[in-house]
Amino acid sequence: MLRDVATHDEHCSKLDGPLSAEDSVTYGINAVSPLNAINNFHVANSQIPQDVMHVLFEGVLPLETKLLIGSLISDKYITLDFLNQRISHFIYGRNEARNKPPKEFQKANFTGTSKLHLSCRCTLLSFCYMKYFIFVWVLFIS
Repeated sequence: MLRDVATHDEHCSKLDGPLSAEDSVTYGINAVSPLNAINNFHVANSQIPQDVMHVLFEGVLPLETKLLIGSLISDKYITLDFLNQRISHFIYGRNEARNKPPKEFQKANFTGTSKLHLSCRCTLLSFCYMKYFIFVWVLFIS
Protein backbone atom coordinates (compact mmCIF):
# COMPACT_ATOMS: atom_id res chain seq x y z
CA MET A 1 0.00 0.00 0.00
CA LEU A 2 1.46 3.34 -1.00
CA ARG A 3 0.62 6.07 1.46
CA ASP A 4 0.83 9.81 1.46
CA VAL A 5 2.05 11.65 4.54
CA ALA A 6 -1.45 12.42 5.86
CA THR A 7 -2.67 8.82 5.53
CA HIS A 8 0.51 7.46 7.10
CA ASP A 9 0.23 9.84 10.04
CA GLU A 10 -3.44 8.89 10.47
CA HIS A 11 -2.55 5.18 10.53
CA CYS A 12 0.23 5.85 13.04
CA SER A 13 -2.17 7.74 15.31
CA LYS A 14 -4.39 4.63 15.51
CA LEU A 15 -1.50 2.64 17.00
CA ASP A 16 -2.18 4.24 20.40
CA GLY A 17 -5.86 3.27 20.47
CA PRO A 18 -7.69 0.24 21.85
CA LEU A 19 -7.34 -1.69 18.57
CA SER A 20 -3.63 -0.99 18.21
CA ALA A 21 -2.61 -4.63 17.61
CA GLU A 22 -5.33 -5.08 14.99
CA ASP A 23 -4.54 -1.74 13.33
CA SER A 24 -0.85 -2.61 13.23
CA VAL A 25 -1.61 -5.74 11.23
CA THR A 26 -4.18 -3.96 9.05
CA TYR A 27 -1.94 -1.05 8.11
CA GLY A 28 1.44 -2.80 8.32
CA ILE A 29 2.85 -0.20 10.70
CA ASN A 30 4.29 -1.07 14.10
CA ALA A 31 5.37 2.37 15.30
CA VAL A 32 6.05 5.91 14.23
CA SER A 33 9.42 5.95 12.49
CA PRO A 34 12.11 7.98 14.25
CA LEU A 35 13.31 8.95 10.76
CA ASN A 36 10.30 11.28 10.48
CA ALA A 37 12.05 13.61 12.96
CA ILE A 38 14.63 14.46 10.28
CA ASN A 39 13.94 17.82 8.61
CA ASN A 40 12.37 17.55 5.14
CA PHE A 41 12.04 13.78 5.41
CA HIS A 42 9.07 11.45 5.84
CA VAL A 43 9.00 7.69 5.30
CA ALA A 44 5.72 7.95 3.37
CA ASN A 45 7.29 10.07 0.63
CA SER A 46 8.84 6.95 -0.95
CA GLN A 47 12.33 8.12 -0.10
CA ILE A 48 13.02 4.61 1.15
CA PRO A 49 12.75 1.88 -1.50
CA GLN A 50 10.14 -0.83 -1.08
CA ASP A 51 11.50 -4.28 -0.30
CA VAL A 52 10.76 -7.36 -2.39
CA MET A 53 9.39 -9.42 0.48
CA HIS A 54 6.63 -6.96 1.37
CA VAL A 55 5.74 -5.95 -2.17
CA LEU A 56 5.82 -9.33 -3.89
CA PHE A 57 5.59 -12.11 -1.33
CA GLU A 58 3.15 -10.45 1.07
CA GLY A 59 1.27 -8.32 -1.45
CA VAL A 60 1.20 -9.24 -5.14
CA LEU A 61 1.69 -13.03 -5.01
CA PRO A 62 -0.97 -13.78 -2.38
CA LEU A 63 -3.48 -11.56 -4.19
CA GLU A 64 -2.72 -13.07 -7.61
CA THR A 65 -2.80 -16.60 -6.19
CA LYS A 66 -6.14 -15.91 -4.53
CA LEU A 67 -7.62 -14.48 -7.74
CA LEU A 68 -6.25 -17.30 -9.91
CA ILE A 69 -7.44 -20.12 -7.67
CA GLY A 70 -10.77 -18.38 -7.10
CA SER A 71 -11.23 -18.12 -10.85
CA LEU A 72 -10.31 -21.77 -11.43
CA ILE A 73 -12.80 -22.82 -8.75
CA SER A 74 -15.62 -20.56 -9.97
CA ASP A 75 -15.07 -21.67 -13.61
CA LYS A 76 -15.22 -25.28 -12.36
CA TYR A 77 -11.77 -26.30 -13.59
CA ILE A 78 -11.00 -27.53 -10.07
CA THR A 79 -12.83 -27.88 -6.79
CA LEU A 80 -11.70 -26.69 -3.39
CA ASP A 81 -11.63 -30.32 -2.20
CA PHE A 82 -9.34 -31.20 -5.11
CA LEU A 83 -6.96 -28.36 -4.27
CA ASN A 84 -6.87 -29.28 -0.58
CA GLN A 85 -6.24 -32.93 -1.46
CA ARG A 86 -3.40 -32.06 -3.85
CA ILE A 87 -1.73 -29.80 -1.28
CA SER A 88 -2.06 -32.28 1.59
CA HIS A 89 -0.72 -35.23 -0.45
CA PHE A 90 2.15 -33.35 -2.07
CA ILE A 91 5.58 -34.58 -0.99
CA TYR A 92 7.56 -31.61 0.29
CA GLY A 93 11.31 -31.57 0.77
CA ARG A 94 12.82 -31.67 4.24
CA ASN A 95 13.51 -27.91 4.25
CA GLU A 96 10.08 -27.08 2.82
CA ALA A 97 7.87 -29.05 5.21
CA ARG A 98 7.65 -26.29 7.81
CA ASN A 99 6.60 -23.70 5.21
CA LYS A 100 3.94 -25.67 3.38
CA PRO A 101 0.44 -24.23 2.93
CA PRO A 102 -2.29 -24.93 5.47
CA LYS A 103 -3.82 -28.39 5.31
CA GLU A 104 -7.16 -27.04 4.24
CA PHE A 105 -8.22 -23.86 2.53
CA GLN A 106 -11.77 -22.64 2.97
CA LYS A 107 -13.96 -21.17 0.24
CA ALA A 108 -13.76 -17.79 2.00
CA ASN A 109 -10.00 -17.72 1.29
CA PHE A 110 -10.73 -17.20 -2.41
CA THR A 111 -13.78 -14.93 -2.39
CA GLY A 112 -14.47 -11.34 -1.43
CA THR A 113 -11.86 -9.17 0.20
CA SER A 114 -10.37 -11.85 2.44
CA LYS A 115 -6.65 -12.54 2.38
CA LEU A 116 -4.81 -15.83 2.26
CA HIS A 117 -2.78 -14.95 5.40
CA LEU A 118 0.26 -16.97 4.40
CA SER A 119 3.79 -16.27 5.58
CA CYS A 120 6.31 -14.96 3.07
CA ARG A 121 8.01 -18.35 2.75
CA CYS A 122 4.70 -20.20 2.50
CA THR A 123 3.54 -17.83 -0.25
CA LEU A 124 6.74 -18.35 -2.23
CA LEU A 125 6.59 -22.13 -1.79
CA SER A 126 2.90 -22.26 -2.75
CA PHE A 127 3.50 -20.14 -5.82
CA CYS A 128 6.47 -22.25 -6.95
CA TYR A 129 4.54 -25.52 -6.57
CA MET A 130 1.23 -24.24 -7.92
CA LYS A 131 2.01 -25.90 -11.24
CA TYR A 132 2.07 -29.27 -9.49
CA PHE A 133 -1.00 -28.57 -7.36
CA ILE A 134 -3.21 -27.38 -10.20
CA PHE A 135 -1.83 -26.68 -13.64
CA VAL A 136 -0.61 -30.17 -14.50
CA TRP A 137 -4.11 -31.44 -13.74
CA VAL A 138 -5.89 -28.66 -15.64
CA LEU A 139 -3.68 -29.26 -18.69
CA PHE A 140 -4.26 -33.00 -18.41
CA ILE A 141 -8.07 -32.67 -18.48
CA SER A 142 -8.13 -30.02 -21.22
